[in-house]
Amino acid sequence: MFDMPAPSGAAIPQREFARNRPSLSLLAFTVTPSQVPAEAADRSVVERLRQARRAGVTTFDLADSTDSARSERLFREAFPSPDPALVVIVGRRIEDLVRRDEPGLHSADSRDGVEERLRLSLEVTTRRLRPHRPGILEWTDDANFPLSEQTWAGLGPQGPSEPYLCRRLNSGDERAPLASRGASRSELLSGDLSLLETKWVTRWSGRAEHGGVGFLARDSFAGGRLDGTRASGTGVERGPSAGPIRLRELEAEFAPLLRLSFLTEDRRRTMAQAAVRYAAHWPWVKSVIVPLPTSDRIGEVLASFDAPAISAAEMARVSPPGGASHPERP
Repeated sequence: MFDMPAPSGAAIPQREFARNRPSLSLLAFTVTPSQVPAEAADRSVVERLRQARRAGVTTFDLADSTDSARSERLFREAFPSPDPALVVIVGRRIEDLVRRDEPGLHSADSRDGVEERLRLSLEVTTRRLRPHRPGILEWTDDANFPLSEQTWAGLGPQGPSEPYLCRRLNSGDERAPLASRGASRSELLSGDLSLLETKWVTRWSGRAEHGGVGFLARDSFAGGRLDGTRASGTGVERGPSAGPIRLRELEAEFAPLLRLSFLTEDRRRTMAQAAVRYAAHWPWVKSVIVPLPTSDRIGEVLASFDAPAISAAEMARVSPPGGASHPERP
């Protein structure tokens, strides 16, 4: 058994990412409705969202939700009153954009460009979220962004009520950080970052923390391998007709975890907590986004910042060569 710390009641740390914007909570949750709609399941999601807010989580992600409309409804149900500290992340890609000629919108003009369709789709989301508004707009498409840099910048924040723009980096993206140094606004990027996916540490350490770029860390549980949900769901994902899992498949899936077992040896933190602390260790990470945990696990994840930080010696064993360890700060 782990001597897992219970949530102390201290607020989740916050980090600023842009001037004149609410800070982001260093831990954020993706709103994930149950696969099968049910009243009891929806009530559970609403209660866990409220529990997270009571613990100090102020950043909630809808961009990675499998059912954005339902997630927006549950979020609004959880928080029916205005809360200026809340930051909602919404995502868009080309195929998601609403057209004017779709039912429920007022014009039959289907010749609108991407910019106009993007604005229209945000209007739909804003209506669903009221009294809240999207705080961050994350472009999640793997394809190149279809608008020019000038147009993209023109869609940027006009004031505190407009969504801040963020680009998700794909696995092959070689884009260097600090591309916007000297620009009028900070650049916000996102991508996978975990104990098992450390490429951004290699590329960014010693550079990104100097300013100009913030990062939203995604998939910090490495597809469920670091919080245990991958192992519990493997049989369901394969289906009842699938044969037994081959030893080689199991080894490829979970062997990388064995080299990280030292992070939980003293039983003062779980692997899920270590995963959150690792991603939060880097000053350029503004929020660590993980799926909304189940009722029996949410306390564990919310207690991540009550668990010991990863020490310099531990970080040296985790970080790849060239990924210098820097002290984490709020």
